[in-house]
Amino acid sequence: LDLLRRSRKLRRVLRLFGPVVAEVSRSDTGYIIPQIGKSALWKPDGATNFSWDCVEKQNWKQQYEGYTPPRLQPDRHRHAEKTRSQMGIPLADWFVCLHASENHPRIFRNASIANYIEAIKVITTAGGWVVRIGDPAMTPLPPMERVVDYPHTRYRSKLMDIYLISQCRFLIGLNSGPLNVATLFRKPMVLVNMVEWSVGFPFKKGDLAMIMHIYSRSRHRFLSVKEILEEPFTVQAMNKVSDDYEMVENTSEEIRDIVQEFLSKPEPYEYSNLQETFNDARRRHLRRGLEQGEPRSWIGVPDTDIVVHQYRIASLIDTAEGTFGERYLSQNWMVDAFEMSSSKM
Repeated sequence: LDLLRRSRKLRRVLRLFGPVVAEVSRSDTGYIIPQIGKSALWKPDGATNFSWDCVEKQNWKQQYEGYTPPRLQPDRHRHAEKTRSQMGIPLADWFVCLHASENHPRIFRNASIANYIEAIKVITTAGGWVVRIGDPAMTPLPPMERVVDYPHTRYRSKLMDIYLISQCRFLIGLNSGPLNVATLFRKPMVLVNMVEWSVGFPFKKGDLAMIMHIYSRSRHRFLSVKEILEEPFTVQAMNKVSDDYEMVENTSEEIRDIVQEFLSKPEPYEYSNLQETFNDARRRHLRRGLEQGEPRSWIGVPDTDIVVHQYRIASLIDTAEGTFGERYLSQNWMVDAFEMSSSKM
């Protein structure tokens, strides 16, 4: 790739097509996400329209249950373990990967790393390590015991990116790329500052999540989780968000609490009545949207492939078995916690 970048001939060609590429990127952001393989996974028998009959024939849930995650080749795994030791993380210790986007062009997918400090302390106090993953442009973490600010070290590499996620006890993330890598390796996860609950929802039973607080400009107040699940499908910010909605980050206390809840939950973990109620409402929201022809557009998906994306969402309605944190739900189900706090002032 570096050789291609240094090629004078290639640079001349790219300059010729530069204006065209720029115009395409402005008019159709669908090509920012690789499309190879999507049709094979989520376009049953070459279907050109969405159909629940097609969905039922796929038996996607059974396919997911029979999935075997990949593994690094032994020599690469050994090399990564050596690098891990050099980073200071003993092979006998457990660690958590943490990712919070800061520089994503879609502003609603960013989060302040400062709000994760208390959650980091919960993990290190419990005997674990925290490896913050991402890119060097991120705001550096303050020095902390048992914390590796990996993007700002000399150990950062593509191999270590994959190794760390594949070997962590769980991922603390949001709707971004590391979530997909963790899903590939079937790693447990805690997702915070989420902006949607379809393709970005955690897969494993016992995984916990919470969505950003949503403020309705037309109603001049924050919406409860129950209300959000009764809103139009476009309430999900990964789609084309209505100007009515404003996303507000989860607080430091909320992130700390859900990590504590995850670390202390019993195994096997049985969902509460409220969590089951939420999961049922989430499924109904997705089904209702698909039956109404949604999504009609989606960031990262070409307009020509929107039917493929509809099938992708349908495949995840029952297979993604995580839930929202119990404490977060109890504080936000009927009335949003921010709304409750403002009413007391």
